[in-house]
Amino acid sequence: MKKQILLSTVVLLLIPEICCQSDAAIEPGDLIIEESTRITDIDGNVYRTARIGDQIWMAENLNVSHFRNGDVIPQSGSKEEWVQAVLAGEPAWSYYDNDPENGNKYGMLYNWIDVMDQRGLAPEGWHIPSDTEWTTLTDYSLGENAGFRMKSTSGWNSNGNGDNSSLFNALPGGGRTETGDFDGCGTDGLWWSALQNDPSSAWGRDVKDSGGGILRGTWPKGTGLSVRATVAASDGDGSWASLEERLQKALDDGLNKAKGEGVSAAVIFPDGSKWVGVSGVSHGSTKLTTKMRFSAGSIEKIFTAAAILQLAEEGMLAVDDTLDKWLPPYPYIDGTITIRQLLNHTSGLYHYVENEDMWTSIFADPTRMWTPEEFILAFNRPPYFPKGTGWHYSQTGYNLLKMIVMEITGTPMSTVNKSRFFDPLGLTNSFTSMGETLPDNIAHGWFDMDNDGNYEDIFVWPRTAFASGIGGEVWSTAEDLAKWARVLFYDKTVLTQSTLDEMLTFHTPCTGEEFVCAGYGLGVVNFNPQILSGLEGYGHSGHGPGYAAGTVFLPKYNVCLGFVDNTDGGESVSVTIEKLLAAIIGYLEGK
Repeated sequence: MKKQILLSTVVLLLIPEICCQSDAAIEPGDLIIEESTRITDIDGNVYRTARIGDQIWMAENLNVSHFRNGDVIPQSGSKEEWVQAVLAGEPAWSYYDNDPENGNKYGMLYNWIDVMDQRGLAPEGWHIPSDTEWTTLTDYSLGENAGFRMKSTSGWNSNGNGDNSSLFNALPGGGRTETGDFDGCGTDGLWWSALQNDPSSAWGRDVKDSGGGILRGTWPKGTGLSVRATVAASDGDGSWASLEERLQKALDDGLNKAKGEGVSAAVIFPDGSKWVGVSGVSHGSTKLTTKMRFSAGSIEKIFTAAAILQLAEEGMLAVDDTLDKWLPPYPYIDGTITIRQLLNHTSGLYHYVENEDMWTSIFADPTRMWTPEEFILAFNRPPYFPKGTGWHYSQTGYNLLKMIVMEITGTPMSTVNKSRFFDPLGLTNSFTSMGETLPDNIAHGWFDMDNDGNYEDIFVWPRTAFASGIGGEVWSTAEDLAKWARVLFYDKTVLTQSTLDEMLTFHTPCTGEEFVCAGYGLGVVNFNPQILSGLEGYGHSGHGPGYAAGTVFLPKYNVCLGFVDNTDGGESVSVTIEKLLAAIIGYLEGK
């Protein structure tokens, strides 16, 4: 009966076929297979490794009880402890049958929470294999009878040993179900990949004692499976190298199609691996670099919202407080509007950016220093609708939110952003103008100043009036914007889960912005799937004179993206997103 428990879990969730790439498998005589350098984990365990084609794999299962940063991974031996870790969504490991001798032989069994923990499970410099890296190994490198070539020459039941011609040395270490039962030792070698299938399950691989194949399937995240780690061969063209090439080509093609000046993008994958690229120029012959800062435009709203929500968690305010609790009365502004209504743009307040007088004033005197309050007094107009009865994007509302933050903290937004987000979260290339020293490495922005269809370099144009009027302009890189999406939505280290749930409660429809916005939460855009190749994604986009930007989280794949563009209008970003997503999805799904 115990045998049926694990097999029912596997058979129901497993896709019993090998997911093949379009390329033909390498002929056995052409494949490089050789022993490689031994590696050591943080506990001091030494592992044999093997080069198989353009990849290097651990030739033993992981047997480490600490994350790479030194934190202990909790051991959950009893069924009660294992189930409790499952219910809590916490890391856990155990030996098969809780026998340390099985650890020496087969390594430890880890749940998928361990696999994707940001503290790192794999040895330094190595990573948990993506689903595509597994497919590269089994379908392309080893081909037919991959399982037989991977299996060890002894230890498998039913005369199911392999020839280990791959040097992978797959062992039948079995697994542990969500309910804490052990099964499969002697019959199944089971390993995790880094790819999530859905919120409750993830992809992995199963080699069985019977047959010579290998099965690709999904298991509940609370299941205990073995773990291997991998890296690309330094002199090969492994999966990461080909991915980098595809992403860079997507970036170049997107820029060429949009005919922009320059664009940069960053991708952070679930296991923390990242890619950052640039294409084009800042100005003249000066090429963009990954460390050049771009104006992030309205992405400042997601930082403002996060500051408001942190203050709420600290008991300094409540999101359902009314304006008149914190600010004096202003023309055209209902004092009973709540902070929540400002955050999700249901206040009805006028969007002063639509007032031509504002732009006339900015261009007439770009060096003038404004306050957010002065912008509201000068350029606000009657509301679009009574509070809570509709939706309209409103910069006026976010000026008011910044004024509340500054009233409570007694500091400018530049200090708030730096102390709460940029410094503690490692966003080292982000800053807020009007309060911080302007660094040297700024990408020049390009803007059609005279409406003749040609873009001019506006770097020499002072942004003082524009930036001061909105309370400070956030500048960042594609990498930092991807990191921000990661820490906020995936790592969840900025807000508590309950607060994040509120942030991600989306109001619909986004009247007048439906092409981009399927819903708007508390400072967060739920993007229209049409602009994300049909995927759900949330974060924020931004647009300021001469620049466009985006920070996006894709929950289906747990991938975080950052985009920046130095040509007004942001067409390079929109075109590049489509091409990058095609490359990313193809990589993650093994296409």
